[in-house]
Amino acid sequence: MAAKVAFHNALKLADLPTDWTFHHCRHIAASVLAQSGASTITIMQALNHKTMSMALRYSHQNIDSLRESVGRAWL
Repeated sequence: MAAKVAFHNALKLADLPTDWTFHHCRHIAASVLAQSGASTITIMQALNHKTMSMALRYSHQNIDSLRESVGRAWL
């Protein structure tokens, strides 16, 4: 129970929605890693995923990051 209260307090301090779960934070972590250029293998290791498909499911790139990556590929 103390962990639940601590997590709720951390969400409040970070000005995040208080209905979030730890699962939401895993998605955010994977997305931030992906947008910073981390490989799928790095994301797998960081989140302890067993398959690449699960790491990809957690990693959401925003459209600006996707455009930037594609643009760099054609320079």
